[in-house]
Amino acid sequence: MSPLFVGAANSTNKFLGNLSSNPGSGNADGDFYYNTTEKKYYYYDNTTWTPINKPGPGESSSTPIQTDAEAQLWSSSNANPGFPWVKISGVDGGNGSGAAFQIFSEYADSKLFCLAARFAGGDNNASNSGASKIRWSSCRNPNLTSSGNQNDWGSGTHVFNNTLDFSTGSDATDAGKSARTALWNHSTSKTLFKFLNMDQSGSGDLVYNMSNTESWSTRMKTRGYGGGTDYYQNGTAVRTGSNLITNLAQGTKSGADMNNLYAGTTDGEGDSADTNDACMIWFDNDTAFADGSGAGWKRSGADSQWPRNGGSAGSTPTFDTSNNNADSGGNHYGIVCQNSDNGNMKNVSNGIITMLVEVF
Repeated sequence: MSPLFVGAANSTNKFLGNLSSNPGSGNADGDFYYNTTEKKYYYYDNTTWTPINKPGPGESSSTPIQTDAEAQLWSSSNANPGFPWVKISGVDGGNGSGAAFQIFSEYADSKLFCLAARFAGGDNNASNSGASKIRWSSCRNPNLTSSGNQNDWGSGTHVFNNTLDFSTGSDATDAGKSARTALWNHSTSKTLFKFLNMDQSGSGDLVYNMSNTESWSTRMKTRGYGGGTDYYQNGTAVRTGSNLITNLAQGTKSGADMNNLYAGTTDGEGDSADTNDACMIWFDNDTAFADGSGAGWKRSGADSQWPRNGGSAGSTPTFDTSNNNADSGGNHYGIVCQNSDNGNMKNVSNGIITMLVEVF
C-alpha cells in the first residue's frame, strides 16, 4: 500500500501503515507505523525506530510475560537474560496469588526459564530457616520442615533473594549471594543451568529435559536415596539417588561428567569419620562418585541432619574457602564443588551454579 503523508503540503512525514518489521530505508524524521509482530506503534527520530505505545511483554507490571510467545517478544527487544515482569499461575514471589512480579529470567530453547536457585560458592550466610543453618548446606533429610529442621532443599516456607537481579552489575558475578525462590516449588519438565568460574562455564549453559515433571523441592525430597530421607547412607557403600535427567535439550557439555544429574551421592562412611563425603546435587557420568561436580557438599561426621556438631565425631566442620585445590581435607563443607571424587572433594569458592526452571 502507498504511505499516507501527513502535515503541510509536500511534507515528507508519513504513516506507513502495518508492517512486520522496521523499514530499513527511505525514512524521514517523524515517520511512524504499526508493527504487527510486536503489536506496537513505532516512530522514527531520524536515527532509530522507537515504540510509542504501552510497554511490551515483561517491561512493566501491567504487561507481564504470561506465555512463551510473549517471552520471545521480550527477549527480542530487551537484555536476555534479564529481569522482566512475569505472571505465573499460582506464583507471586512466594505469596501464591498469581500477581505479576520481577525475577531473573532467560528465554532459551523456545521457553521462558525463571530463577529457582543459585548456588554461590562463597555464601556462608545462615538461611532464614533457623538454627544457624548455612544456605544450601548438605542435609541428610530434606523432608523435615518443623521448626529447627527446615532446610533449603525441601519445601519449607523460607524464601530468600526472591527477585534479586543477577543479570546486571556486581550481582551477576557475586559468589556470596545464594538464592532460593518460590519457583523451587514450581513443577517443571525442563531446567536451565548456568555456570560461572567452573569447567562448564567455557562450554556455556545447559538445558536438560527432566525425568519427571515436578518441582525441585519434590525431586530432592523423593528422588534421593531412601526415598529422599537419607542422603548420607552412613555405614554403606557408595550410593546415589535417582538420575534426574533424561537428555540434554540444549547446550554443549564440557565433558562426560555432565552426562547425568543425581539426587545426591555419598561414600557411605560412618558418621564418626571426618572424611564422610556427600553432595546433594551431583553431576557425574556414573554412580562411582568420580570426577563430578555438584552443589551442597560436605566431608565430615554427621549429626542427625546437618554437618555441624558432627555426630560422634563431635567437631564442628569448617566452611571451605579454598578454590579448586587438590583436596578440601577432612571435616569441611561448602556450596559448590567440581573435579571431585570420593576422598578428594574440591571446593570452588568463586563458583556459581544458577538454576532456572521452565515456567509455562
